[in-house]
Amino acid sequence: AGNGLAVTFATPETAASTGIVGFELDPTSPAQRTDGFVLRFERADMVPGTETAPPAGDPDLLGFAHDEFRGEFLIDGAAQLLRPRPVTRFQMIADRSQPIPSQMTPFPQGVQTPISRYGSKLQTIWRYVDVGYTLLDSQFYNIDVEGLYWAPAGGAVVADTIPRMEISLATSLRQPDEVVDANLLPVFPASGLENIFAQNVLDAANEPLRTVHPGPFGQPGYIIQPIDASITTTGTTIMPWPLNRNIPADRRTYQTWRSTSIVAVGAPSGAGVPLAVEATGMPAVYGPNMVPTIGLPLLMEYRCYPNQAITGANAFDISIARPNSPRPNFRAFSTGGLSTSGIIVREPDLQDTAMGGFNPASIPTPGASTPPSDNSFYLGAADMVIRVSRAFSRWFDSGVGSISRYEEPVIEPPASQQPAGTQVQVAFRGATLVTSPIQLWQAEGLDAYGETTGAQPSFFQSNRTWRSTMAAISSPDGVQTGSRFFQLRITFLSNASTNLAPTLSALGIAWRE
Repeated sequence: AGNGLAVTFATPETAASTGIVGFELDPTSPAQRTDGFVLRFERADMVPGTETAPPAGDPDLLGFAHDEFRGEFLIDGAAQLLRPRPVTRFQMIADRSQPIPSQMTPFPQGVQTPISRYGSKLQTIWRYVDVGYTLLDSQFYNIDVEGLYWAPAGGAVVADTIPRMEISLATSLRQPDEVVDANLLPVFPASGLENIFAQNVLDAANEPLRTVHPGPFGQPGYIIQPIDASITTTGTTIMPWPLNRNIPADRRTYQTWRSTSIVAVGAPSGAGVPLAVEATGMPAVYGPNMVPTIGLPLLMEYRCYPNQAITGANAFDISIARPNSPRPNFRAFSTGGLSTSGIIVREPDLQDTAMGGFNPASIPTPGASTPPSDNSFYLGAADMVIRVSRAFSRWFDSGVGSISRYEEPVIEPPASQQPAGTQVQVAFRGATLVTSPIQLWQAEGLDAYGETTGAQPSFFQSNRTWRSTMAAISSPDGVQTGSRFFQLRITFLSNASTNLAPTLSALGIAWRE
Protein backbone atom coordinates (compact mmCIF):
# COMPACT_ATOMS: atom_id res chain seq x y z
CA ALA A 1 0.00 0.00 0.00
CA GLY A 2 3.05 2.26 0.26
CA ASN A 3 2.69 2.87 4.00
CA GLY A 4 5.84 3.15 6.12
CA LEU A 5 6.45 0.85 9.12
CA ALA A 6 5.41 2.37 12.44
CA VAL A 7 8.05 0.31 14.29
CA THR A 8 11.11 -0.98 12.50
CA PHE A 9 12.53 -3.23 15.24
CA ALA A 10 11.28 -4.85 18.41
CA THR A 11 13.05 -7.01 20.99
CA PRO A 12 11.42 -10.29 22.05
CA GLU A 13 10.45 -8.65 25.33
CA THR A 14 8.86 -5.70 23.57
CA ALA A 15 7.05 -8.04 21.22
CA ALA A 16 5.61 -10.04 24.13
CA SER A 17 4.35 -6.96 25.94
CA THR A 18 3.05 -4.97 22.96
CA GLY A 19 2.09 -7.60 20.44
CA ILE A 20 4.56 -6.16 17.94
CA VAL A 21 6.41 -8.84 15.99
CA GLY A 22 10.09 -8.21 15.28
CA PHE A 23 12.00 -9.46 12.26
CA GLU A 24 15.54 -9.47 10.91
CA LEU A 25 16.88 -9.90 7.38
CA ASP A 26 19.01 -12.95 6.68
CA PRO A 27 22.39 -11.52 5.60
CA THR A 28 23.22 -14.73 3.72
CA SER A 29 20.19 -14.55 1.43
CA PRO A 30 20.77 -13.38 -2.14
CA ALA A 31 19.84 -9.79 -2.87
CA GLN A 32 16.63 -9.17 -4.77
CA ARG A 33 15.80 -5.95 -6.52
CA THR A 34 12.15 -5.10 -6.10
CA ASP A 35 10.16 -1.96 -6.65
CA GLY A 36 6.72 -0.67 -7.49
CA PHE A 37 4.31 2.18 -7.03
CA VAL A 38 0.71 2.88 -6.15
CA LEU A 39 -1.62 5.15 -8.11
CA ARG A 40 -3.84 7.03 -5.67
CA PHE A 41 -5.67 9.35 -8.11
CA GLU A 42 -5.39 12.48 -6.04
CA ARG A 43 -3.91 14.49 -8.96
CA ALA A 44 -3.07 14.17 -12.63
CA ASP A 45 0.66 13.52 -12.06
CA MET A 46 0.24 10.59 -9.69
CA VAL A 47 3.71 9.02 -9.70
CA PRO A 48 6.32 11.73 -9.14
CA GLY A 49 9.88 10.52 -9.50
CA THR A 50 9.14 7.74 -12.00
CA GLU A 51 10.12 9.84 -15.01
CA THR A 52 13.34 9.08 -16.81
CA ALA A 53 15.82 11.98 -16.53
CA PRO A 54 15.35 14.51 -19.33
CA PRO A 55 17.92 14.54 -22.09
CA ALA A 56 20.93 16.82 -21.80
CA GLY A 57 20.37 20.31 -23.12
CA ASP A 58 16.61 20.24 -22.55
CA PRO A 59 16.18 22.12 -19.24
CA ASP A 60 12.58 23.10 -20.05
CA LEU A 61 11.44 19.60 -19.11
CA LEU A 62 13.10 19.64 -15.69
CA GLY A 63 10.58 19.49 -12.88
CA PHE A 64 7.62 19.47 -15.23
CA ALA A 65 4.67 17.46 -13.85
CA HIS A 66 3.12 15.31 -16.57
CA ASP A 67 -0.25 13.61 -16.59
CA GLU A 68 -0.15 9.87 -16.11
CA PHE A 69 -3.33 9.07 -18.12
CA ARG A 70 -5.23 10.21 -21.14
CA GLY A 71 -8.79 9.30 -22.06
CA GLU A 72 -12.38 9.44 -20.87
CA PHE A 73 -12.21 9.82 -17.10
CA LEU A 74 -12.39 12.27 -14.22
CA ILE A 75 -9.89 12.48 -11.38
CA ASP A 76 -11.80 13.17 -8.15
CA GLY A 77 -8.90 14.54 -6.13
CA ALA A 78 -10.91 15.11 -2.96
CA ALA A 79 -12.07 11.47 -2.84
CA GLN A 80 -8.88 10.15 -4.50
CA LEU A 81 -10.93 8.30 -7.13
CA LEU A 82 -10.67 7.74 -10.85
CA ARG A 83 -14.19 7.94 -12.26
CA PRO A 84 -15.58 7.17 -15.75
CA ARG A 85 -17.94 9.35 -17.70
CA PRO A 86 -21.47 9.29 -16.28
CA VAL A 87 -24.04 7.13 -18.06
CA THR A 88 -25.58 9.49 -20.61
CA ARG A 89 -28.19 8.94 -23.31
CA PHE A 90 -28.67 10.93 -26.51
CA GLN A 91 -30.05 10.51 -30.01
CA MET A 92 -27.72 10.36 -32.99
CA ILE A 93 -29.42 11.64 -36.16
CA ALA A 94 -28.46 10.83 -39.76
CA ASP A 95 -30.64 13.08 -41.91
CA ARG A 96 -30.54 16.04 -44.26
CA SER A 97 -29.94 18.49 -41.41
CA GLN A 98 -26.33 17.28 -41.22
CA PRO A 99 -23.77 19.12 -43.39
CA ILE A 100 -22.61 16.17 -45.52
CA PRO A 101 -26.02 14.43 -46.06
CA SER A 102 -27.48 17.85 -46.90
CA GLN A 103 -25.33 17.82 -50.05
CA MET A 104 -26.86 14.52 -51.24
CA THR A 105 -29.80 14.27 -53.64
CA PRO A 106 -33.15 13.20 -52.11
CA PHE A 107 -34.92 10.22 -53.70
CA PRO A 108 -38.58 11.00 -52.88
CA GLN A 109 -40.13 7.62 -53.73
CA GLY A 110 -37.73 5.77 -51.42
CA VAL A 111 -36.76 2.09 -51.64
CA GLN A 112 -38.32 -1.11 -50.32
CA THR A 113 -35.15 -2.91 -49.19
CA PRO A 114 -34.77 -4.45 -46.64
CA ILE A 115 -38.46 -5.23 -45.91
CA SER A 116 -39.70 -7.78 -48.48
CA ARG A 117 -41.99 -10.81 -48.38
CA TYR A 118 -39.45 -12.57 -50.60
CA GLY A 119 -36.54 -12.09 -48.22
CA SER A 120 -33.80 -9.49 -48.07
CA LYS A 121 -30.31 -8.90 -46.71
CA LEU A 122 -28.91 -5.38 -46.55
CA GLN A 123 -25.62 -3.91 -45.38
CA THR A 124 -25.37 -0.15 -45.06
CA ILE A 125 -23.32 2.36 -43.10
CA TRP A 126 -23.32 5.64 -41.20
CA ARG A 127 -20.08 7.60 -41.01
CA TYR A 128 -19.16 10.04 -38.27
CA VAL A 129 -19.79 12.91 -40.71
CA ASP A 130 -23.27 11.57 -41.50
CA VAL A 131 -24.36 12.15 -37.91
CA GLY A 132 -22.64 15.50 -37.48
CA TYR A 133 -19.59 14.36 -35.52
CA THR A 134 -15.97 15.32 -36.09
CA LEU A 135 -13.01 12.98 -36.18
CA LEU A 136 -11.18 14.21 -33.07
CA ASP A 137 -14.08 15.00 -30.73
CA SER A 138 -13.41 12.36 -28.06
CA GLN A 139 -16.74 12.82 -26.27
CA PHE A 140 -18.24 10.65 -29.02
CA TYR A 141 -15.70 7.81 -28.77
CA ASN A 142 -16.77 4.50 -27.21
CA ILE A 143 -20.50 5.08 -27.59
CA ASP A 144 -23.06 2.26 -27.58
CA VAL A 145 -26.00 1.72 -29.90
CA GLU A 146 -29.12 1.06 -27.82
CA GLY A 147 -31.83 1.59 -30.44
CA LEU A 148 -32.11 2.13 -34.20
CA TYR A 149 -34.62 3.99 -36.39
CA TRP A 150 -35.40 4.23 -40.09
CA ALA A 151 -37.05 7.14 -41.88
CA PRO A 152 -40.21 6.44 -43.94
CA ALA A 153 -40.28 8.15 -47.35
CA GLY A 154 -42.62 11.10 -47.21
CA GLY A 155 -43.23 10.42 -43.51
CA ALA A 156 -45.91 7.83 -44.38
CA VAL A 157 -45.99 4.55 -42.42
CA VAL A 158 -48.05 1.44 -43.30
CA ALA A 159 -48.75 -1.23 -40.69
CA ASP A 160 -46.93 -4.47 -41.36
CA THR A 161 -45.78 -7.63 -39.61
CA ILE A 162 -42.40 -9.26 -40.18
CA PRO A 163 -42.42 -12.65 -38.41
CA ARG A 164 -38.64 -13.02 -38.43
CA MET A 165 -35.97 -10.36 -38.63
CA GLU A 166 -32.34 -10.02 -37.57
CA ILE A 167 -30.14 -6.96 -37.00
CA SER A 168 -26.35 -7.16 -36.66
CA LEU A 169 -23.78 -4.45 -36.06
CA ALA A 170 -20.01 -4.07 -36.43
CA THR A 171 -17.33 -1.58 -37.38
CA SER A 172 -17.03 -1.18 -41.14
CA LEU A 173 -13.77 -1.85 -42.92
CA ARG A 174 -14.92 0.27 -45.85
CA GLN A 175 -15.29 4.07 -45.80
CA PRO A 176 -17.09 5.59 -48.81
CA ASP A 177 -15.84 9.04 -49.78
CA GLU A 178 -18.03 10.60 -52.47
CA VAL A 179 -15.86 13.62 -53.32
CA VAL A 180 -15.88 14.34 -57.08
CA ASP A 181 -13.35 15.79 -59.52
CA ALA A 182 -13.76 18.66 -61.98
CA ASN A 183 -15.81 16.38 -64.26
CA LEU A 184 -18.15 15.52 -61.36
CA LEU A 185 -16.89 11.94 -61.32
CA PRO A 186 -16.02 10.16 -58.05
CA VAL A 187 -12.36 10.42 -57.07
CA PHE A 188 -12.55 7.30 -54.88
CA PRO A 189 -15.15 5.04 -56.54
CA ALA A 190 -13.76 1.88 -54.89
CA SER A 191 -13.81 3.27 -51.34
CA GLY A 192 -17.33 2.03 -50.51
CA LEU A 193 -18.88 -1.29 -49.53
CA GLU A 194 -17.98 -4.51 -51.35
CA ASN A 195 -20.52 -6.96 -52.77
CA ILE A 196 -19.07 -9.79 -50.67
CA PHE A 197 -20.68 -9.09 -47.31
CA ALA A 198 -17.87 -10.54 -45.17
CA GLN A 199 -15.36 -8.16 -46.74
CA ASN A 200 -17.12 -5.15 -45.23
CA VAL A 201 -16.36 -6.07 -41.60
CA LEU A 202 -13.27 -4.45 -40.11
CA ASP A 203 -11.91 -7.37 -38.06
CA ALA A 204 -14.13 -10.39 -38.63
CA ALA A 205 -11.72 -12.72 -36.79
CA ASN A 206 -11.69 -10.77 -33.51
CA GLU A 207 -14.71 -8.44 -33.75
CA PRO A 208 -17.27 -10.13 -36.04
CA LEU A 209 -20.74 -8.88 -36.86
CA ARG A 210 -22.75 -9.10 -33.66
CA THR A 211 -26.43 -10.01 -33.79
CA VAL A 212 -28.18 -7.50 -31.53
CA HIS A 213 -31.74 -8.45 -32.55
CA PRO A 214 -33.10 -10.80 -31.59
CA GLY A 215 -30.97 -10.57 -28.47
CA PRO A 216 -31.00 -13.15 -25.65
CA PHE A 217 -34.37 -11.86 -24.44
CA GLY A 218 -35.74 -10.34 -27.64
CA GLN A 219 -38.61 -11.36 -29.86
CA PRO A 220 -37.62 -12.59 -33.34
CA GLY A 221 -40.26 -10.60 -35.23
CA TYR A 222 -40.98 -6.97 -35.97
CA ILE A 223 -44.37 -5.28 -35.92
CA ILE A 224 -44.59 -1.94 -37.71
CA GLN A 225 -47.27 0.31 -36.23
CA PRO A 226 -47.77 3.92 -37.38
CA ILE A 227 -48.43 4.95 -33.77
CA ASP A 228 -44.75 4.24 -32.99
CA ALA A 229 -43.53 6.98 -35.33
CA SER A 230 -41.75 9.93 -33.75
CA ILE A 231 -40.04 13.09 -34.95
CA THR A 232 -36.40 13.97 -34.35
CA THR A 233 -35.30 17.36 -33.05
CA THR A 234 -34.39 18.16 -36.66
CA GLY A 235 -37.90 17.43 -37.94
CA THR A 236 -37.43 14.01 -39.56
CA THR A 237 -40.09 11.34 -39.06
CA ILE A 238 -38.53 8.11 -37.83
CA MET A 239 -39.73 4.59 -37.03
CA PRO A 240 -38.04 2.31 -34.51
CA TRP A 241 -36.41 -0.94 -35.54
CA PRO A 242 -37.15 -3.74 -33.05
CA LEU A 243 -33.70 -3.51 -31.35
CA ASN A 244 -34.24 -3.42 -27.56
CA ARG A 245 -37.91 -2.50 -27.97
CA ASN A 246 -40.04 -3.57 -25.01
CA ILE A 247 -36.97 -5.16 -23.41
CA PRO A 248 -36.17 -4.37 -19.74
CA ALA A 249 -33.13 -2.11 -19.42
CA ASP A 250 -31.13 -4.78 -17.61
CA ARG A 251 -31.59 -7.23 -20.52
CA ARG A 252 -30.74 -5.04 -23.48
CA THR A 253 -28.07 -5.75 -26.08
CA TYR A 254 -25.46 -3.13 -26.95
CA GLN A 255 -22.82 -2.60 -29.59
CA THR A 256 -19.94 -0.15 -29.08
CA TRP A 257 -19.16 2.12 -32.01
CA ARG A 258 -15.82 3.96 -32.34
CA SER A 259 -14.36 1.59 -29.76
CA THR A 260 -10.77 2.41 -28.84
CA SER A 261 -10.11 -1.18 -27.76
CA ILE A 262 -10.03 -2.37 -31.39
CA VAL A 263 -6.58 -1.93 -32.91
CA ALA A 264 -7.42 -2.98 -36.49
CA VAL A 265 -7.37 -0.25 -39.16
CA GLY A 266 -9.20 0.13 -42.46
CA ALA A 267 -10.62 2.48 -45.12
CA PRO A 268 -8.77 1.26 -48.22
CA SER A 269 -9.07 3.02 -51.59
CA GLY A 270 -9.97 6.40 -50.10
CA ALA A 271 -8.34 9.59 -48.86
CA GLY A 272 -8.20 8.59 -45.20
CA VAL A 273 -9.68 10.91 -42.59
CA PRO A 274 -10.75 13.62 -42.45
CA LEU A 275 -12.68 12.57 -45.54
CA ALA A 276 -11.99 14.45 -48.73
CA VAL A 277 -15.70 15.23 -48.99
CA GLU A 278 -15.43 17.19 -45.73
CA ALA A 279 -13.22 19.75 -47.52
CA THR A 280 -11.66 20.80 -44.21
CA GLY A 281 -8.33 21.77 -45.71
CA MET A 282 -6.66 19.66 -43.03
CA PRO A 283 -4.02 17.10 -43.98
CA ALA A 284 -5.01 13.51 -43.36
CA VAL A 285 -4.75 12.54 -39.70
CA TYR A 286 -4.91 8.89 -40.78
CA GLY A 287 -4.10 7.91 -44.35
CA PRO A 288 -5.77 5.36 -46.66
CA ASN A 289 -5.99 1.88 -45.18
CA MET A 290 -4.69 3.24 -41.85
CA VAL A 291 -7.91 4.65 -40.39
CA PRO A 292 -8.71 3.36 -36.87
CA THR A 293 -12.17 2.87 -35.42
CA ILE A 294 -12.75 6.51 -34.45
CA GLY A 295 -12.83 7.30 -38.18
CA LEU A 296 -14.66 4.23 -39.47
CA PRO A 297 -18.42 3.86 -40.06
CA LEU A 298 -21.01 1.91 -38.15
CA LEU A 299 -21.87 -1.14 -40.27
CA MET A 300 -25.54 -2.19 -40.03
CA GLU A 301 -26.85 -5.47 -41.42
CA TYR A 302 -30.60 -6.16 -41.69
CA ARG A 303 -32.06 -9.56 -42.56
CA CYS A 304 -35.76 -9.93 -43.38
CA TYR A 305 -36.80 -13.57 -43.84
CA PRO A 306 -39.33 -14.64 -46.51
CA ASN A 307 -42.96 -14.76 -45.41
CA GLN A 308 -46.12 -14.16 -47.40
CA ALA A 309 -47.65 -12.34 -44.40
CA ILE A 310 -45.35 -9.39 -45.13
CA THR A 311 -46.91 -6.67 -47.27
CA GLY A 312 -43.67 -4.75 -47.83
CA ALA A 313 -45.63 -1.57 -48.49
CA ASN A 314 -43.28 0.79 -46.62
CA ALA A 315 -40.65 2.82 -48.44
CA PHE A 316 -37.39 3.84 -46.78
CA ASP A 317 -36.29 7.45 -47.16
CA ILE A 318 -32.91 7.64 -48.89
CA SER A 319 -30.67 10.15 -50.61
CA ILE A 320 -28.28 9.56 -53.49
CA ALA A 321 -24.75 10.48 -52.45
CA ARG A 322 -23.87 11.65 -55.98
CA PRO A 323 -26.47 11.62 -58.80
CA ASN A 324 -23.96 11.22 -61.65
CA SER A 325 -22.42 7.94 -60.45
CA PRO A 326 -23.65 4.96 -58.39
CA ARG A 327 -20.29 4.69 -56.62
CA PRO A 328 -18.83 4.65 -54.04
CA ASN A 329 -21.26 2.17 -52.52
CA PHE A 330 -23.18 3.06 -49.37
CA ARG A 331 -25.18 -0.17 -49.44
CA ALA A 332 -24.95 -3.77 -50.71
CA PHE A 333 -28.01 -6.01 -50.75
CA SER A 334 -29.92 -9.04 -51.99
CA THR A 335 -33.71 -8.85 -52.14
CA GLY A 336 -36.06 -11.46 -53.56
CA GLY A 337 -38.85 -10.75 -56.00
CA LEU A 338 -40.60 -11.80 -59.19
CA SER A 339 -38.18 -12.83 -61.88
CA THR A 340 -38.82 -13.89 -65.45
CA SER A 341 -39.23 -17.48 -64.26
CA GLY A 342 -41.53 -16.80 -61.30
CA ILE A 343 -41.06 -16.04 -57.61
CA ILE A 344 -37.47 -16.03 -56.46
CA VAL A 345 -36.95 -16.29 -52.69
CA ARG A 346 -33.57 -15.22 -51.40
CA GLU A 347 -32.92 -16.66 -47.95
CA PRO A 348 -30.74 -14.08 -46.10
CA ASP A 349 -28.61 -16.73 -44.42
CA LEU A 350 -27.62 -18.08 -47.83
CA GLN A 351 -26.55 -14.74 -49.27
CA ASP A 352 -22.78 -14.40 -49.00
CA THR A 353 -22.65 -12.00 -51.94
CA ALA A 354 -24.96 -9.12 -52.77
CA MET A 355 -27.12 -9.98 -55.79
CA GLY A 356 -29.41 -6.94 -55.97
CA GLY A 357 -33.15 -7.13 -56.43
CA PHE A 358 -35.73 -7.58 -59.19
CA ASN A 359 -37.36 -4.84 -61.21
CA PRO A 360 -40.98 -5.82 -62.04
CA ALA A 361 -41.19 -2.92 -64.53
CA SER A 362 -38.03 -3.71 -66.47
CA ILE A 363 -38.19 -3.58 -70.27
CA PRO A 364 -38.39 -5.59 -72.42
CA THR A 365 -38.72 -8.41 -69.88
CA PRO A 366 -40.16 -7.77 -66.41
CA GLY A 367 -38.15 -9.08 -63.47
CA ALA A 368 -34.62 -8.17 -64.52
CA SER A 369 -32.02 -8.03 -61.76
CA THR A 370 -31.03 -4.65 -60.33
CA PRO A 371 -27.47 -3.65 -59.35
CA PRO A 372 -26.35 -5.30 -56.07
CA SER A 373 -24.77 -2.13 -54.65
CA ASP A 374 -25.05 1.61 -55.06
CA ASN A 375 -24.70 4.94 -53.26
CA SER A 376 -28.11 4.99 -51.56
CA PHE A 377 -27.81 6.66 -48.16
CA TYR A 378 -30.45 5.62 -45.62
CA LEU A 379 -31.82 8.32 -43.33
CA GLY A 380 -32.53 7.45 -39.73
CA ALA A 381 -31.39 7.80 -36.14
CA ALA A 382 -29.98 5.84 -33.23
CA ASP A 383 -30.43 5.93 -29.48
CA MET A 384 -26.94 6.03 -28.01
CA VAL A 385 -25.68 5.53 -24.47
CA ILE A 386 -22.30 6.14 -22.85
CA ARG A 387 -21.49 3.11 -20.73
CA VAL A 388 -17.83 2.52 -21.70
CA SER A 389 -14.97 4.83 -20.71
CA ARG A 390 -11.31 4.15 -21.32
CA ALA A 391 -8.03 5.58 -20.01
CA PHE A 392 -4.49 4.95 -21.29
CA SER A 393 -1.35 5.52 -19.22
CA ARG A 394 1.95 6.87 -20.38
CA TRP A 395 4.85 4.43 -20.54
CA PHE A 396 6.36 3.58 -17.15
CA ASP A 397 9.96 2.50 -16.62
CA SER A 398 10.54 -0.29 -14.10
CA GLY A 399 14.26 0.40 -14.32
CA VAL A 400 15.17 -3.25 -13.78
CA GLY A 401 16.56 -4.07 -17.17
CA SER A 402 15.25 -6.78 -19.43
CA ILE A 403 14.69 -9.53 -16.83
CA SER A 404 11.59 -7.98 -15.29
CA ARG A 405 8.93 -10.07 -13.59
CA TYR A 406 5.70 -8.33 -12.64
CA GLU A 407 3.18 -9.22 -9.99
CA GLU A 408 -0.48 -8.98 -10.89
CA PRO A 409 -1.78 -5.55 -9.89
CA VAL A 410 -3.70 -4.79 -6.72
CA ILE A 411 -6.95 -3.05 -7.67
CA GLU A 412 -9.14 -1.21 -5.18
CA PRO A 413 -12.01 -1.46 -4.65
CA PRO A 414 -12.18 -5.13 -5.65
CA ALA A 415 -14.80 -6.39 -8.07
CA SER A 416 -16.97 -7.63 -5.19
CA GLN A 417 -17.35 -4.06 -3.92
CA GLN A 418 -18.21 -2.41 -7.24
CA PRO A 419 -21.86 -1.62 -8.07
CA ALA A 420 -23.75 -4.57 -9.56
CA GLY A 421 -23.35 -4.88 -13.30
CA THR A 422 -20.20 -2.75 -13.47
CA GLN A 423 -16.56 -3.64 -14.10
CA VAL A 424 -13.07 -2.19 -14.07
CA GLN A 425 -10.84 -3.99 -16.58
CA VAL A 426 -7.08 -3.40 -16.65
CA ALA A 427 -4.94 -4.44 -19.63
CA PHE A 428 -1.20 -4.23 -20.19
CA ARG A 429 1.45 -4.18 -22.84
CA GLY A 430 5.21 -4.07 -22.57
CA ALA A 431 8.29 -2.84 -24.38
CA THR A 432 11.94 -3.73 -24.16
CA LEU A 433 13.09 -0.30 -25.36
CA VAL A 434 11.62 3.16 -25.62
CA THR A 435 13.72 5.28 -27.94
CA SER A 436 11.94 8.60 -27.44
CA PRO A 437 11.93 9.76 -23.79
CA ILE A 438 8.87 11.95 -24.32
CA GLN A 439 6.86 8.74 -24.54
CA LEU A 440 7.75 8.04 -20.91
CA TRP A 441 7.05 11.38 -19.36
CA GLN A 442 3.58 12.34 -20.44
CA ALA A 443 0.22 11.03 -21.54
CA GLU A 444 -0.58 14.28 -23.35
CA GLY A 445 1.13 12.96 -26.46
CA LEU A 446 -0.94 9.79 -26.67
CA ASP A 447 -3.76 9.38 -29.16
CA ALA A 448 -7.14 7.78 -28.51
CA TYR A 449 -5.57 4.29 -28.52
CA GLY A 450 -2.63 4.98 -26.22
CA GLU A 451 -0.32 5.21 -29.22
CA THR A 452 2.38 7.79 -29.85
CA THR A 453 3.49 9.54 -32.99
CA GLY A 454 7.05 9.45 -34.25
CA ALA A 455 9.41 6.90 -32.70
CA GLN A 456 7.65 3.79 -31.41
CA PRO A 457 8.55 1.55 -28.47
CA SER A 458 10.15 -1.80 -29.20
CA PHE A 459 7.14 -3.84 -28.17
CA PHE A 460 7.62 -6.99 -26.12
CA GLN A 461 7.73 -10.01 -28.44
CA SER A 462 7.15 -7.52 -31.31
CA ASN A 463 3.47 -7.42 -30.38
CA ARG A 464 1.56 -4.25 -29.53
CA THR A 465 -1.50 -6.28 -28.48
CA TRP A 466 -2.98 -5.50 -25.07
CA ARG A 467 -2.75 -8.40 -22.58
CA SER A 468 -5.08 -9.27 -19.71
CA THR A 469 -2.29 -10.10 -17.22
CA MET A 470 1.09 -8.60 -16.35
CA ALA A 471 2.54 -12.10 -16.46
CA ALA A 472 2.06 -11.93 -20.22
CA ILE A 473 4.61 -9.11 -20.50
CA SER A 474 7.04 -10.51 -17.90
CA SER A 475 10.20 -12.50 -18.41
CA PRO A 476 8.57 -15.95 -18.53
CA ASP A 477 11.26 -17.78 -16.58
CA GLY A 478 13.51 -15.05 -15.22
CA VAL A 479 16.03 -15.77 -17.96
CA GLN A 480 14.38 -14.73 -21.22
CA THR A 481 13.86 -11.09 -22.08
CA GLY A 482 10.83 -9.41 -20.52
CA SER A 483 9.46 -5.87 -20.57
CA ARG A 484 11.38 -3.14 -18.80
CA PHE A 485 8.71 -0.63 -19.85
CA PHE A 486 4.95 -1.07 -19.52
CA GLN A 487 1.73 0.73 -20.29
CA LEU A 488 -1.73 0.38 -18.72
CA ARG A 489 -5.22 0.55 -20.21
CA ILE A 490 -8.15 0.96 -17.83
CA THR A 491 -11.67 0.27 -19.10
CA PHE A 492 -14.74 1.21 -17.05
CA LEU A 493 -17.99 -0.59 -17.87
CA SER A 494 -20.97 1.19 -16.33
CA ASN A 495 -24.44 -0.24 -15.79
CA ALA A 496 -26.77 1.31 -18.39
CA SER A 497 -29.79 -0.05 -16.50
CA THR A 498 -29.08 1.50 -13.09
CA ASN A 499 -26.83 4.33 -14.33
CA LEU A 500 -24.27 3.27 -11.72
CA ALA A 501 -20.56 3.40 -12.52
CA PRO A 502 -17.47 1.70 -11.07
CA THR A 503 -14.58 3.65 -9.56
CA LEU A 504 -10.89 3.09 -8.98
CA SER A 505 -9.32 4.23 -5.71
CA ALA A 506 -5.92 2.52 -5.97
CA LEU A 507 -3.88 0.58 -8.47
CA GLY A 508 -0.69 -1.01 -7.18
CA ILE A 509 2.06 -2.29 -9.48
CA ALA A 510 5.08 -4.29 -8.22
CA TRP A 511 7.99 -5.99 -9.94
CA ARG A 512 11.29 -7.71 -9.26
CA GLU A 513 14.40 -8.50 -11.19
